[in-house]
Amino acid sequence: MLIFVPMKNIAIRWVVAFGIITVLGIVAAQSFWVIKIWNAEERKLNQQIYVALKEVAVQLADHYQSMTASGHPVKQMTEDYYVVEINDVVDSRVVEHYLKTALVKANVMADFEYAVYDCRKNQMVCGNRVSILNANVSERSTWGMPLYKKYTYYFGVYFPDKSSYVFSEMDTWFMLSAVLLLVILFFGYTLMVILRQKRWSELQKDFINNMTHEFKTPIATINVSAD
Repeated sequence: MLIFVPMKNIAIRWVVAFGIITVLGIVAAQSFWVIKIWNAEERKLNQQIYVALKEVAVQLADHYQSMTASGHPVKQMTEDYYVVEINDVVDSRVVEHYLKTALVKANVMADFEYAVYDCRKNQMVCGNRVSILNANVSERSTWGMPLYKKYTYYFGVYFPDKSSYVFSEMDTWFMLSAVLLLVILFFGYTLMVILRQKRWSELQKDFINNMTHEFKTPIATINVSAD
């Protein structure tokens, strides 16, 4: 038994399938570019932090009239924790001052925590949590910074809100993504309404055809009887 599907229904199905594939392609492309730009912003921030911390190491060497540490004094331990090698005992308040200055110069406005390693006690002497944008906010650091045994004199810097900072730098992209999501939702809602209306139209048409057939049958019988 052959089932014939109207050409109009086939065209609508192709349009719906093409629309869904197009939307999925747009979402995939947008996601790819957002992830790529996120990684680029993260690399840019890491580079800015590295330059700032290296400058702090040089400034501390000049301040205490000691030799500058090795050519690569900055080591990134984790995604948001860095250690900086120095060649002398330093005051934490001096470290905080140079950190603020260097980070602002490098255009890094993220909050940070720092601690200086005390070789006599073999522990990190906790400094403060510092907000660059709000100079009045400075509280005691609560994060226990891990030791780095390869350096004799060093200090650690931790950026607790690094991901949030990268997110804030990409607000335009996320706004565009939100607009795209609204457009896709509107497209989906419109498509659903169109399909629903089409279904109701077909049901109405079938109902009218059935009723017409039911009326034609007795009328034809009456005509035959009258003849």
